[in-house]
Amino acid sequence: MNGWTFSRRALMGTVLGAPAIRTAFAQPANPYVIGTLFPMSGPNAEYGIAFTNGANLAISHINADSMTRRGVRLQSEDSQALPQPSVVGMNKLINVDHAVWVLVSWTASAKAVAPIGDRAKVIMVNGGGVGPDLSGLSPYFWNVIALAHLEVPVMLRY
Repeated sequence: MNGWTFSRRALMGTVLGAPAIRTAFAQPANPYVIGTLFPMSGPNAEYGIAFTNGANLAISHINADSMTRRGVRLQSEDSQALPQPSVVGMNKLINVDHAVWVLVSWTASAKAVAPIGDRAKVIMVNGGGVGPDLSGLSPYFWNVIALAHLEVPVMLRY
């Protein structure tokens, strides 16, 4: 095989392979999944719906501003503010939806899912449960609200 034949074959391979390469790089990657474990039914559904709407608003801003390479998608599960549905929802968010973060609330629900998130190394962000026992559950469990044992002494002064 002379140099000209080899160069021509290499060029043809590059030209024919280019659309496949371009297609592979042009396809957007799957978005990051942020899960929510809020009550969407039952007596606390009003809160869960409001919290989910707030999370959806934040994600729409994140995606509109292209703040992440892959975008973000919200996946909601109904905790009913009870431990058992929370555990089922958390397992689905981690194992099926591949959530990288999960927003949680309600003390009993949060305590029930903390070991699951800890094992999977999924960040859990508590924005509503205030039980003192939510402190120090896991390095992956973050409280962004004052817990009762820290909040009450401050309020009692007034």
